[in-house]
Amino acid sequence: MTQDGTWHYRYDGENRLKEMEKKDGTKTLQFACDYLNRRVRKTVRNGTPAAAVASSTKFVWSGFQLTAELDAGTGETGTTHLKSYLWGLDFSNGSGAAGGAGGLLGVYQDVGAGKVWFYPAYDAMGVKPEHVRS
Repeated sequence: MTQDGTWHYRYDGENRLKEMEKKDGTKTLQFACDYLNRRVRKTVRNGTPAAAVASSTKFVWSGFQLTAELDAGTGETGTTHLKSYLWGLDFSNGSGAAGGAGGLLGVYQDVGAGKVWFYPAYDAMGVKPEHVRS
């Protein structure tokens, strides 16, 4: 898919989503992946791909489990913590055969008034129908 009603999509040579640009030119999202095809950065620009950076998020991984999201700032601000992810065993008893499904135990996130733990609730099939806030 190269476009829909709102966005133009661009991909790299490995067929990974590299950039999304709004058709009206008001916003651009840019993505970077590492050698293991994990997304390691998302950059938001208010305008075309050459516009100034509005925000940037770094993704920190342990193997194939996302462990943290960091606000990388706009070049004028420093890096700050956004979210941390706590993982346990997945449905395959930790062997990884389920790809981490069911393994997310909690998300530690800044919600404005402070940092709060969110706990996912899974049904019998491993689907997270909602988040339970502490």
